[in-house]
Amino acid sequence: MEATPQSRIIEATPASTFVAMLAYIMPLSRFASKVDALVVFPGLGEWRRESDAIKEWNKENCTVKHLLIAGQNPNEKNSVIRNLENLQKEPFNLLRIGGVFSQGDAKNTPEQTKWVARIVAEGKIISLTLCVSPYHMLRAYLTLLKTFIKRGMNVIIIPSPTPLPPDYIVPETKKKQTDMVPGELKRITEYQEKGDVATMEELMKYLSWAYSQPLVQADLACRN
Repeated sequence: MEATPQSRIIEATPASTFVAMLAYIMPLSRFASKVDALVVFPGLGEWRRESDAIKEWNKENCTVKHLLIAGQNPNEKNSVIRNLENLQKEPFNLLRIGGVFSQGDAKNTPEQTKWVARIVAEGKIISLTLCVSPYHMLRAYLTLLKTFIKRGMNVIIIPSPTPLPPDYIVPETKKKQTDMVPGELKRITEYQEKGDVATMEELMKYLSWAYSQPLVQADLACRN
């Protein structure tokens, strides 16, 4: 007996909306090395977020002009001041000093995004790669986008998740990063209601603009 075909078009759920939002932003990751700036959101003792971005920054053929290291909550057990002196030491190993900006302290993601928006505006940066852990990418991306929307800023945001295995243990919580996902999704919903995180509608409008920009269009033209 043949199985009854399942409809491909059904009503969206909160879970499917989150999956869709992440699916829509991730194709932009192919442009990660073609931007004006690398932006890192530190947190929860995950020093690999910075070290992975710095590896790209240190490469001789890197054409990115700016490296922005946002602040970390000083109340976290694993908090380390991300100043130039510390960034040049293990485990970060920063080699290129020019063009590096460090926020210092930031209590939460909105504080990080506000600082990034200020540096981006002052430096006339029009494209950036956002470097954070996989489980945090969607909320970080949407929070940064919302901050830009509030300030009337048009900036291309390219996602670049830190390469970490699903069973990676987050130092601050002592939990696997897979255990962090439900809390992130709950925060997205709550912070959307507060106006700190972009909605699906805002993301769709933004992506329509982003895909029309020369950075993306030039690549798409080469593939046609």
